Amino acid sequence: MLYLEVRALATLGLFEEMDERLDECVLRVGQMTPGAMARVTAVELLAHGHPEAAWHVLDRAIAWYQARPAEEATTPGHRYELAISMYHAGQRDEAKALFEGLAVEFPQSSELKGYLGALAASRGEREEALRISSELQSLERHPLTSLPTPLWQARIAAVLGEKEHAVTLLQDAMTHMEYKYYRLHTYLELQSLQDYPPYQELVRPKG
Repeated sequence: MLYLEVRALATLGLFEEMDERLDECVLRVGQMTPGAMARVTAVELLAHGHPEAAWHVLDRAIAWYQARPAEEATTPGHRYELAISMYHAGQRDEAKALFEGLAVEFPQSSELKGYLGALAASRGEREEALRISSELQSLERHPLTSLPTPLWQARIAAVLGEKEHAVTLLQDAMTHMEYKYYRLHTYLELQSLQDYPPYQELVRPKG
């Protein structure tokens, strides 16, 4: 699968081969758009300590989304994917505007609120971040596409620097067995926990 191959190349730091595979995405029809493929690749690069390569790939993702026809660019799915790409690229004001617009249309979306909470935490807006974290408890979660509420709350807590609380929430999130440990490295908000012993113990392979 091209998706897995691109992620593996990103993890190994084989950037030239990775770029070639991303170019192939434009020519193929599949479940993931070229923009989405570039975005998830960039997250993998960031997670493995390759920020410069990640910025390059995020530029590709954002350029792809911004070049789409107007009838496609106005769809919720397109705006959501663009917002996530901008979020990871550090274009936080632009991402916030998109997430806020979508949240008006989908006020019960835990995913949108989660990103807004993480953005508030990253901007030092502690009270707003905590308010959103509390509000997440009452929002809907799609069983296939959204994260367990405690995982979003953990991501917000980690950005706020509340490491102990974040790990407690992660332990709660791990009771939702559809969410696996191997995915945690892709939630970049948790990077502040990498050197925290209780987190290291939580993610240590068992058995």
